[in-house]
Amino acid sequence: MGNAFTLLILVSIVFTVLCLIFLDSVLTAFGANREILDPAADYTRIILFASIFMIIGSGMNNFIRAEGNPKKSMFTLLIGSILNVILAPVFIFGFDWGMEGAALATAISQLISALWVMSHFFTEKSVLKIRIKNMQLSGVLVRRILALGVGSFITQMATSVLMIAMNNVLLSHGGSTAIAGMNVVNAVQTFIMLPIWGISLGIQPIIGYNFGAKNYERVKSILVSAMVFSTVIATVASLFIYFVPEGLVAVFNQSEELVRFGSHAMVIFLLFTPLIGFQIIGAGFFQATPGEHHAMFQ
Repeated sequence: MGNAFTLLILVSIVFTVLCLIFLDSVLTAFGANREILDPAADYTRIILFASIFMIIGSGMNNFIRAEGNPKKSMFTLLIGSILNVILAPVFIFGFDWGMEGAALATAISQLISALWVMSHFFTEKSVLKIRIKNMQLSGVLVRRILALGVGSFITQMATSVLMIAMNNVLLSHGGSTAIAGMNVVNAVQTFIMLPIWGISLGIQPIIGYNFGAKNYERVKSILVSAMVFSTVIATVASLFIYFVPEGLVAVFNQSEELVRFGSHAMVIFLLFTPLIGFQIIGAGFFQATPGEHHAMFQ
């Protein structure tokens, strides 16, 4: 945990510095045109300065869950979300701070979440403690951490590359309306994926423990149950999207052009949503069980 904590700090610093240096290029690559580049830069600049809180908070929250405190881990996520929902309208409309207000609300929410997470490791309830002696990087530990995390990194990086390519195509053929419509589609997809991600993260410590104890029957039972439950969630969500796409888009924006484009794009883009559960749970399973799997499936 000490090595992971150090890596989180280093990654957040490198990420922030590089993005600030190449901010306009990064935003342009993601599809920002002249119309939205300045407000996007105002928002992103504040978010980047607060990214260290987001990275440390979300990263260390995994250790809270792994040591047997899933409820506290869930509460950590709720703190940031609820604070953001409360502060955003106050800063945007009450103080008339616009995009900067939205970013500041997110930054403060991430800061509070990070402080809440870190405070856990200095209480008696925590099994794991943060010790400076454990924060000195070890080559062996760093390699093992990176080996386990590279799968998630590649997945997230692939998603970012997809967004860059898609936004540039949308900007060329549909303009700002098309980009706004796909942002709505991505938001809806995120709502669907959140509970499935929660299931995947929740089963990983249990699967890892039982896999290590060679209790393969319980591992298979948990894996199958999680896949079935996640697939049911994704399938029900897909049916809902298929029948009322216009209503979902209208929640975000009342523009007729945006509703027309967004609802059509949503049905096509989320056509294979029922497969998401299988994919996310499967990826979580392999992260939780590093090593040989042939004995388990004999």
